[in-house]
Formats: sequence, structure tokens, C-alpha cells
Amino acid sequence: MRLLTRRYSGSILSPMLFGLTFSRTVATFPQAMFVVGASAVALALLCTLLIRLPKGGAGEPIVAIDDGGLDEERERLVPGGEEESY
Repeated sequence: MRLLTRRYSGSILSPMLFGLTFSRTVATFPQAMFVVGASAVALALLCTLLIRLPKGGAGEPIVAIDDGGLDEERERLVPGGEEESY
């Protein structure tokens, strides 16, 4: 779906938007192409600024992963609960 959206937006929607803008406004407001282009860049920048990264250091996992009880299994197999390097 993502590839399909990217393909259509880059090859069909964008040229259609700019072509329609140009054909409708070239006689009355020639700068409309620059306004549409600047608006697209501003919208992309706004969407980028709305992305929030999760808090945490570089060594901390972003998503907690359920190990399915592997720690308990390791403690049962290794006496004293010492970790072995694999």
C-alpha cells in the first residue's frame, strides 16, 4: 500500500495538482505555482515537526519485548543465575 501511494502521489497526483494550478491561474496570478510549491514544502515541514520520538537513552530499548520467560529459563539452566556468553 505504501509503495502504491508513493508511486501515485509522485507520478499522478503532484503533476495533476501543479498542472491544474498552472492552467487555472496563469493568466490572472502567475505566482500561484510558487505559492503551491511553498505551501507543499511548509506542509511537509509541519508534518515532520509533529513527529515525536520516544524518550529514552541510546542504550534503552524503545519497545519493551516480551521474552516469553527466557530469564526464568536461563536461571533454571545456569546454576546461580550467572549469565553465560553465547
